[in-house]
Amino acid sequence: MKRSGQIMLVVIGGAMAALAAWWIMRPPPQVTVKVKAVTRSVPKPQGTWVRQQQVGGGNYGETPAVSGAPAIARVQVAGQPVRELIPNQEGAFPQVPVRPGEKIMAEVTWPEAKAGDEVLIQMEDGGTLGAGAMSQAALLNEHKGVAFEVHAPVEAGTCRVALSRGEDRKVLEFEVVEGTTIQ
Repeated sequence: MKRSGQIMLVVIGGAMAALAAWWIMRPPPQVTVKVKAVTRSVPKPQGTWVRQQQVGGGNYGETPAVSGAPAIARVQVAGQPVRELIPNQEGAFPQVPVRPGEKIMAEVTWPEAKAGDEVLIQMEDGGTLGAGAMSQAALLNEHKGVAFEVHAPVEAGTCRVALSRGEDRKVLEFEVVEGTTIQ
């Protein structure tokens, strides 16, 4: 009986060693992850909207989808047709060339805003608003927009108009260029 017990321990010990060796040498477990694609609208840097796929389900750490319609700027430089501009992801509208000292009419609308929301309009890097002011507060009209006049600086360079509606900031940029041909 004593000998059969020892044999039994050797057999069990061998089986345990074989099991341990198998456990160490086994292939890693296969993990299956389900990923769903979410389609969202994002603007390209030149102001053109495209459809892009976002992988994942909108969990922590992922880029949130852009909600709703973008702000739209309508800009008219003296003697030229109205340009309609859409901002990029950072809120900057495409640059518009103007002549030194030129008068520019602009309107920015936020389709998802409420009429009566306050917008702060500020000049950056030269130029003035309507009556020579550097900034002004305005309320969105019934079309959810705000219209204003900009006077480009007399020297060449860049003139920016920053519009802040709560946490939403948009920037109109005008390139003041010397010469007579502006496209």
